[in-house]
Amino acid sequence: MKLLFVLLPFAVLFISGCATQQTQPTKSSSPTLSPTQTGDVKHYSIKSQEPPISLVTDIENVVNQIADCYYKISKKTLTVTSGTRGSDSQAQAMFDKLKLGDNLDIYSNKVARDQIKKAYDDSVSEGKGNSEIVADMAAVIENQIAAGTYISNHLRSGAVDFSQNGMTTSDKTTFEQCANSVSGVTSVIDEGAPVHYHLEITSSVVEEPTQSPTTITPSSSPTATVEKTISITPTPEPTPTQITPTAEITSTSCTEVSRKTVFDSANNRNLEYIDWEFRATGTATSYENYRLPIEGLQVGGTWTLNSGDWSAADGVSTGPGGSRVPGIIRNPGQPETTTWSITILFTPSYSYTSTGAFDYSIRVEQASKLQKCQA
Repeated sequence: MKLLFVLLPFAVLFISGCATQQTQPTKSSSPTLSPTQTGDVKHYSIKSQEPPISLVTDIENVVNQIADCYYKISKKTLTVTSGTRGSDSQAQAMFDKLKLGDNLDIYSNKVARDQIKKAYDDSVSEGKGNSEIVADMAAVIENQIAAGTYISNHLRSGAVDFSQNGMTTSDKTTFEQCANSVSGVTSVIDEGAPVHYHLEITSSVVEEPTQSPTTITPSSSPTATVEKTISITPTPEPTPTQITPTAEITSTSCTEVSRKTVFDSANNRNLEYIDWEFRATGTATSYENYRLPIEGLQVGGTWTLNSGDWSAADGVSTGPGGSRVPGIIRNPGQPETTTWSITILFTPSYSYTSTGAFDYSIRVEQASKLQKCQA
């Protein structure tokens, strides 16, 4: 009996200790982030200026995709230099171009462009200051907008510009590939004065969210509440038929314009150098805002383009071969099909005496043709 009373306190202590040990909370390890889990990181910045640059949601989504693609390949970030513009910022952008010696050929609406340029020229001739000149140009742009004319897609949240500062040739190729791979980008233009990339973007590139099911709760009775869920599936809109862009080269010619004779004293002979005129005509069919470049032209010539019922790409209808690729674009409201023609004045650096007849090439979309130039 004495032994029982002696052991009893030890038993109570042992049981109490076990219970205490079982009720202690277990330490859980803190979750760790892998090195790649850095959260949402933007691989672009927006140039700081007044008024600040504005990007609508659709454009910002496109910029994000381009910047992510560009960063993945080049490990470099991008800088946005322009987004949605008001009349004041559009006037300032055009003013800056004119100050840098640009003639605003990039704008396809020549009538609207000339009205704005006239405001600039008139203000300059009157001796006005820069801010007054920009204000006069902005007033013209505001009047155009009121009449339904937009000199630039920046005014309709349909364009964005990127700086080319620090870009190598490889970087530029990467940027153009990334930009052309993103849905909604209709045109990637390498602009000058100042040098930058100008992207034309459709006004809505983000799909509308699917409609959520609607829950309808009937009036409650004293005995029960009944809930009924009705799923409403939106009726899909019919997909418009997409026109496949095509082009045809209907005729080409190469004729001698002039020639000069140069005496080659080293070989004691006369060399004939010939100026040529190459001409091509054709047709093109496409959906709106599609750009068809005219490629394969010889470097060193000067070309003049007739875009027919469409517009010259970038608003440029003449230029030197090699520095700019001519092209045509079907703007909204223009017919599906157009005729076009291009004339190139070309002076080879080599003599016709040395080479004789040669082939001159041209390519538009899937169509291509070689024309023999022979004196």
